[in-house]
Amino acid sequence: MSAPQTLKDPRSPELTALEDIPQYEAFRQAVHDNFRPSSLLHQMLADDYADLFWIKKRLTAIANQVFSQEILDTWDEVSQKYPNADSMLHTVYAWNRLHTKDGHARTQAYIAGAFTRSLSELRSLEPLLERQAR
Repeated sequence: MSAPQTLKDPRSPELTALEDIPQYEAFRQAVHDNFRPSSLLHQMLADDYADLFWIKKRLTAIANQVFSQEILDTWDEVSQKYPNADSMLHTVYAWNRLHTKDGHARTQAYIAGAFTRSLSELRSLEPLLERQAR
C-alpha cells in the first residue's frame, strides 16, 4: 500500500488520510437532511455534530483494533497457561495487559478522554439541532 498523497481533505478537517471521503460526505449530508438547518449557524452546528460523531466512530474503531490486537498477541500465552481458556479469559487477560503496558495505557487514556469529550459535545449540540428540525 502506498502512502496517501495528502494527509487531510481541506474540506473536511476531521478526516485522516486513510478515511473514505465520499462516505464521510454522505454521512454529513444525512445529518443535514435529518436536521434541515436553515441558517448559517444551524449549518455550522450540523457540521460540528457530523464531525464529532465521525471522530467518536473513529475513536471507537481504534480502541477496538488495539484491544483485538492485544487479544491476538496474548492468545498463545493464555492458551499455554490455561489450556481450557474460554473467550472471556482471553478477553480479560488482554484487557489486563493493556492496562499494565505504559504506552497502551496512555493511548487508552487519550482515546477515552477524546471519546468522552466528543460525546459530551454531541449531547450539547443535539437539543439545538432537534429544535431546528421541528
